[in-house]
Amino acid sequence: GEWDWDVVEAAVKTRLEAVEEYHAHWTQAIAVMAAPENVTRAMKASAELADEIAYLAGDRSTDQIKWYQRRAAVAALFHSVELFWVTDARLGRFDTWSFLSRAVRGLRGLDDPAAAAADLPPGPMAALHALAEQGGAAARMARA
Repeated sequence: GEWDWDVVEAAVKTRLEAVEEYHAHWTQAIAVMAAPENVTRAMKASAELADEIAYLAGDRSTDQIKWYQRRAAVAALFHSVELFWVTDARLGRFDTWSFLSRAVRGLRGLDDPAAAAADLPPGPMAALHALAEQGGAAARMARA
């Protein structure tokens, strides 16, 4: 099928709305999942989510490179929005949904969504590393 950014946007929003009740503790959850002992599980969960969203958005790639690139783009988008969401204190998370819409609008212009991952800011990776450090510290404190 044809790639559909509207489906990607709706799926990202739906996923975050599904965990809204845990919003207050989500940074702690990210930190725990970023701890070295949990990275494999976190990467698997991220890959599965990206695969589901890409499939729903119409990706039926048989080209291995494009298959992986599209899922990397979706994962980068999701985690960028997720990191914005954890800092959004506004009722209804309107700032998050606005950020999501702007990010998707920026990615729509690409001829190939597989190139999207390269256009996302490097900030989320730096944030994930910082959260991993927090998670490691939290794990060490919990064991002490």
